[in-house]
Amino acid sequence: MTNYEILLIVDPSLDDNAVAEKIGILKKWIEELGGDVKQADDKGIERLAYEMKKSMQGRFIIILFSLDSLKVDMLRKEIRLDEQIWRYNIKKLA
Repeated sequence: MTNYEILLIVDPSLDDNAVAEKIGILKKWIEELGGDVKQADDKGIERLAYEMKKSMQGRFIIILFSLDSLKVDMLRKEIRLDEQIWRYNIKKLA
């Protein structure tokens, strides 16, 4: 399995419970694909470089996980379907 880091920018209007639920859903998706979540951090609300969805702020979430490289596209498909996730970036770690 390969180690990855995913950075998510989600809707800043979500409260802490909704963010915790969102992280739980992402962990569940990764584990259902046979992966392992090592760390999940809510970095809080930050100012954005440009406007997204009529907002200049976004909530940043970072998740470190390991997953078979062939299943990363399946994870991307699930993330794209979630309208509260504005942007994401999955990076392979060395």
